[in-house]
Amino acid sequence: MATSLNNLALVFKYAGEYAEARPLFERALAIRESVLEPNHPDVASSMDNLASLLAISGDYAGARPLYESALAIREKVLGPEHAEVASSLNNLAYLLYFTEDYSAAQPLFERAIVIGEKVLGPEHSNLALYLTNLASLLRDIGDSAEARLLFERALAIQEKVLGADHRAIAWSISNLASLLLNEGNVAEARPLFERSLAIQEIALGPDHAEVSDCLGDLANLHFIAGDFTRALPLFQRAFEIMEKALGSTHESTNKCRYNLVCVYSALGMTEKAIANLEAAIDNGYTNTKLLEDPDLKSLHAHPKFDRIVAKLKAYPE
Repeated sequence: MATSLNNLALVFKYAGEYAEARPLFERALAIRESVLEPNHPDVASSMDNLASLLAISGDYAGARPLYESALAIREKVLGPEHAEVASSLNNLAYLLYFTEDYSAAQPLFERAIVIGEKVLGPEHSNLALYLTNLASLLRDIGDSAEARLLFERALAIQEKVLGADHRAIAWSISNLASLLLNEGNVAEARPLFERSLAIQEIALGPDHAEVSDCLGDLANLHFIAGDFTRALPLFQRAFEIMEKALGSTHESTNKCRYNLVCVYSALGMTEKAIANLEAAIDNGYTNTKLLEDPDLKSLHAHPKFDRIVAKLKAYPE
C-alpha cells in the first residue's frame, strides 16, 4: 500500500499537482513508520519524498527535519559513503542553499560530490546534479570562474549520459546561462535559456511550474537587455502558470507578479504596475527591498503608492 501511495504521489508531483501529492506522501510515510523499523531505508525514502514536496511548496521549515532524518537513517544503515547518502546530502544542501545558508550548504555539496565520484564514477547523472548545485552556490557567493567550470563539466556529463534533450539537462543549461548573463554576456546566454525552455515544455507540458521558471529566466534576460516588449508576454505567461500551479499567495507566484510590476513600470503602464504591486502585497509579498528598487521609481509619485507601502510596512518583520 505504501509503495502504491508513493508512486501515485510521484505522478501528481511531476505533474505539478502538489496539493494532491502531499496527503499521499504523508500516508505512505505514516504506513512505513508503523510497520517498519524506524531506521529502515524505506522510511528514509518516504521522508525524502515528502521533504522534496514540502520544499517545492515553500515549506522549508517542514522540509528540513525530514531531510535531516533521512540523511541520519541512511548514514547509519548504509554507511557514510553510499550513493543514497550522497543524494541525501545534496537534498539537504540544496534546501540550505535555497534559504541562503551558504556556509552550511557548501560542505554538504562538496561531500556529496566526493561520494558521487567514488561510488558512481565520473560520468554519472547524479554527480552532474551535485556539480550543478555546488556551481550555483559558488556563482551566488561570487566565485564565477569556478562555478563556470563546474557548470560546464556537469553539462558535458549530462549530454553524454542522457542525451542533448533530456529534461535533467535543462537545469544545467539554465544555470550556465544565468552565470553568463550575470557576467553581461547576453548573446551567449539567450540561446541557452531558449534551449532550456524548449526542453522543459516538451518534458513537462506548457503549464508546469518549472516551465514558469524558464520563462522567467528568458524574460529577465530581455528585461536586462532593455527589450521590455519581449519581456512582457514571457513574464505574463510565467505568472499565469505559477498562479495556476501554486496559488495566488505562494511566494513564487508573488515573485512572478513582482516581475510584472517591474516590466509594466518600465513600459510606462503605470496603472497596471500599481494594481499588480498592490495585489502582490495583498497576497503576502513582504520584501521591503522594493522601496529601493530603481525599476519602480516611476511609481513613487502615483497617489496610491504611499498607501500600498503602508500595507507592506504593516506586515510583521
